[in-house]
Amino acid sequence: MAGNRVFAEFGIGLSLLDGTKFAGKNITTHYQFEDRIGIAMKFGDREQHSESFHYSNAGIKKPNPGLDFISLSYSRAL
Repeated sequence: MAGNRVFAEFGIGLSLLDGTKFAGKNITTHYQFEDRIGIAMKFGDREQHSESFHYSNAGIKKPNPGLDFISLSYSRAL
C-alpha cells in the first residue's frame, strides 16, 4: 500500500497505579514496572494502533500476579 507508514514502539518504565487491586487481582503495590510493545500504521490522516502491556512489581512484594493487556485503538487527526 503506497504511502502507508508502519512503525513500532517499545518501552520499559515505572507506573504508579492508584490502587492495589486491578482487574480483580491483588497486585500488592502501587508501583509497577510496565513493559510495552506496539505496532501502528498511518494511512492518510488516520492511525491505527495495536499495543501489548505487561505490569509486574518484579517480585518486590508477594503476591506478584503480573497482568497482561492487549489494546487496539483508532485515531483520526482533526
